Amino acid sequence: MEPIYKERGGGWVDYKKAIMLQLTWPFVTIYLYENKVVISYRGKEFDLKYNEIKEVKLSYWIPFIAEGIRLVHNNPERPHLLRFWSLGHSKKLKKLIQEKMSTSAL
Repeated sequence: MEPIYKERGGGWVDYKKAIMLQLTWPFVTIYLYENKVVISYRGKEFDLKYNEIKEVKLSYWIPFIAEGIRLVHNNPERPHLLRFWSLGHSKKLKKLIQEKMSTSAL
């Protein structure tokens, strides 16, 4: 299955609210598929179905230095914090995910 969107960037992953893994560009990739979002780094992947995502928030770290999205979800099997740092495509990425969230709720 081919992704409908793919982008390389950076990311923050919170392991059980205890250890924060921070990766810079280009070590994280986000893939959008028809039925899920996949975040991949260092040979690991975390997927979230669109109906597990409660909110997509724009996220900034020192304005103009890092811009990205945060996926707020309800899947206890996935890291609590999933943040993807984009290279200027955060608003587009947020919109694409929100569109899939709204169609998966139907």
